[in-house]
Amino acid sequence: MDGQLERRPGIARLPAYESLSLKAQAWRTPLLRAWQRLRRRLYDDVCLLIYRHDLQAIPPEESPPFARNRVEDVLAFRQIEAWYGTLQFQHDAWARLADGEWFYSHCEDERLDAWFWLVPEQTHARFGAVKQDYDFPPGSYVSYGAYVHPAARGLGLFSAGKRQLLRELAVQPGARQAYCAIRADNRASRAVSEKLGYRVEAALRYRRILFWQRRWREPVENGLWP
Repeated sequence: MDGQLERRPGIARLPAYESLSLKAQAWRTPLLRAWQRLRRRLYDDVCLLIYRHDLQAIPPEESPPFARNRVEDVLAFRQIEAWYGTLQFQHDAWARLADGEWFYSHCEDERLDAWFWLVPEQTHARFGAVKQDYDFPPGSYVSYGAYVHPAARGLGLFSAGKRQLLRELAVQPGARQAYCAIRADNRASRAVSEKLGYRVEAALRYRRILFWQRRWREPVENGLWP
């Protein structure tokens, strides 16, 4: 649920301002984004954690709260963030579905409350936030783009969606491991993933000060990160 990615996977979190109305976001969000762009031009320091689950010790079965590739849920999307409109979401969704990606979604009272994407049999990804490529082993299924509607937060939907995904992949022919990518400073998403059995496989780092930049990977011990 974090990091801005180039086209494909990782876990991408859309910034949320729960206390603001869309009208307030209309002027505040562009200003905030302009400040963030300016700050990133001067200095940027990102740590992206690649999480892996070997599809063992799967959570107990429960009623699946998420549908998969349900067209009605794509059409149920309504603008939440001021900078991510309905047409853009649906355009992206149709393109991803055409590419063979899986769309997991949860609707309540005709409102799209939560969703995430999965790329089956993913072998390679480019993570724009750290400007690095990553190769996945055979049988890797990579989830990304998770989001929960502000009105539905605190209900455990993110955790429920991840549990359902792990149960389905455990019986999916050819699936050997599940992956996701989370920024190190997104402790809430990290806590949920680690509780479900995900472990850190790699730490991708990127740092830039004005025109100087560095990309590297830090060692990970025992699948844990501070």
